[in-house]
Amino acid sequence: MKTENCDVVVVGFGNAAQAAAIAAHNAGAKVLVLEKAPQAKKGGNTWFSHGAQFRHTHNGIADEKPLLPHVSESEWEKIDLPPYTKDEFYADLMRVTRGRSVPELAELLVNESYPTVKWMQEMGIQWEILYSAAKPEGGRFRWHHGSSFIHSKDGGGGLVEMWHRIIDDKRIPVRFETAAARLLTNESGRVYGVVVQRPEGFSEIHCKGLVLGSGGFSANPALRAQFLGSGWDLAKVRGTKYNTGDGIQMALDIGAQPGLSASWLTARGAALSTKAKISTPILMPRPAPRFSNSPVASRTKYSMKN
Repeated sequence: MKTENCDVVVVGFGNAAQAAAIAAHNAGAKVLVLEKAPQAKKGGNTWFSHGAQFRHTHNGIADEKPLLPHVSESEWEKIDLPPYTKDEFYADLMRVTRGRSVPELAELLVNESYPTVKWMQEMGIQWEILYSAAKPEGGRFRWHHGSSFIHSKDGGGGLVEMWHRIIDDKRIPVRFETAAARLLTNESGRVYGVVVQRPEGFSEIHCKGLVLGSGGFSANPALRAQFLGSGWDLAKVRGTKYNTGDGIQMALDIGAQPGLSASWLTARGAALSTKAKISTPILMPRPAPRFSNSPVASRTKYSMKN
């Protein structure tokens, strides 16, 4: 079997995987990105993220201006944006997760929320003002407490395309139609590579670090039934058809531990017909602390990407 080497392998090509690839490259690593889908179907469920909104803490307009350098002063003068503090974000996170978020991890999410969107802007992601979240008042626009203020240009699809251009500019190789099939581990259980499958056959890629950014199992009827219960294999789901849980299964196969069992046993469903949004389980290495599911207040809508 053909074998090659690199520093970091990133599996997946949605927002999380793309950001991870760029961060690793900027740290000096030789990075290789693997995407199971063909290039025309890239991006996973990020592509379907309605508005690609990024909630973050801020002190009002002064913090938002660096994220939106193209917005004119005359436009800013029409905007009323109250601060969204760390305490408020933390309280909202605990409210929508019904207190089940791990405090340390919730604090990490809150504390890094603004630095993250600022880093993304510095990398080349263009943000826009989310006017649909504002309330017009006498020729002005006001955002209520906690409302999202920015989203990526052209939504989730635009975010995928912007990241792809940045990755290309940095000459980070991306292999489409290349599926991760099995993780390679040594005698001590350490992951040292991955077996991949391409149209021409199988090969091995050895690496110092590996990132599984390949999403959940919303498009896998068997895993839906296994982890969500009887009948979920019949649900009509929305999103990319490539979201089949390969990364999750590979991690479980080598002994990874689900971070929070409840996130395997719940799903968010729409009231109309059988459409449903499937919660994404989170994996942690052994031994693992308790983890949290993503906030349940998401209103993102999907349609199957064929």
